[in-house]
Amino acid sequence: MHVADSNKAQALASILAPHYDMGNLAVDVRVLDGNGMEVQPLSLTTGQEVVDTITTALGANPLFLLAVETRLPFQGGGVGVVFQKVLLQYFSDDIGELFGNTNISAAAVFGNILTMKYGDVPLKLGTARSASAEN
Repeated sequence: MHVADSNKAQALASILAPHYDMGNLAVDVRVLDGNGMEVQPLSLTTGQEVVDTITTALGANPLFLLAVETRLPFQGGGVGVVFQKVLLQYFSDDIGELFGNTNISAAAVFGNILTMKYGDVPLKLGTARSASAEN
């Protein structure tokens, strides 16, 4: 992946999983800066570092809403990342689906490609609440 903005390139290299299996296809992720040089990930150790890095990496993505440090009862600390309530669909030759598609939430897709733990800081992904759920 080529990224012109060096700050965004560093952030993406730090949050994207370096390897992802998609069925029988394996994807190795390399982030290159505007000069074509491979960017190495940062070592993120605090919740605020993770929040800042995710915000830098995904801030322009319309599916990303926010990242925030969490301290939820019974769940402990970590970083919560909230995505738009959007269903993503792509053809995958799924014989269990009428049209052969895979249908998955944006949060679930990001859960497949993001590094989900940074030292002692886990990510917790969520989806924006619908207007009816807030009443």
